[in-house]
Parts: sequence; structure tokens; C-alpha cells
Amino acid sequence: MQIQTVVVIALLAICRKVIILDLTETDALHIVSLAAAILALGGVYWLVRDRNQADKASD
Repeated sequence: MQIQTVVVIALLAICRKVIILDLTETDALHIVSLAAAILALGGVYWLVRDRNQADKASD
């Protein structure tokens, strides 16, 4: 459960960075790297959430 919370906070922080990003002054590589980080954290969140649900179902 703690891992899921940490991943959600990291995901929210990166999403906040994207929201306040100035597209006129940001290069494409920076935007692509933020998108990759969001996708990676989204994947980690999905895996952790599924594992937590499987653990609860087995109890």
C-alpha cells in the first residue's frame, strides 16, 4: 500500500509539471521524457494496484 501511495504522488508531481509547462520555451526531448516518465509510473501503478487487489482477494 505504501508503494502505491508513493507512485501516485510521483505521478501527480510529474502531471503538475506538464500542466505548468511552457510549450514555447520547452524542447521536444524534455516533453518526450516527461511523457515517458508518466507512462512508466502509470505502468508501475497498474502493476502495484493489480497485485494489491490479488492479495486482498486471496485473504
